[in-house]
Amino acid sequence: MKLQNNDLLEVDQHRLYVNGKLFVVTHPDEPICCIENKNLVTLVIKGCGCTLNDWMPTEVEGHFDK
Repeated sequence: MKLQNNDLLEVDQHRLYVNGKLFVVTHPDEPICCIENKNLVTLVIKGCGCTLNDWMPTEVEGHFDK
């Protein structure tokens, strides 16, 4: 399932919560960093540097944890 623009995103201990429920992210397949400007930010470490990627809620896919 994809998220909606009006979903409330929160990150706690590198886990994503959507509207207060734990959400298991399947796409993007990158470590979760934080929420910035209502977008999910992931962290990719390459060699001696890193890249932060922004994902709009409608780009995030996964499912709610049971």
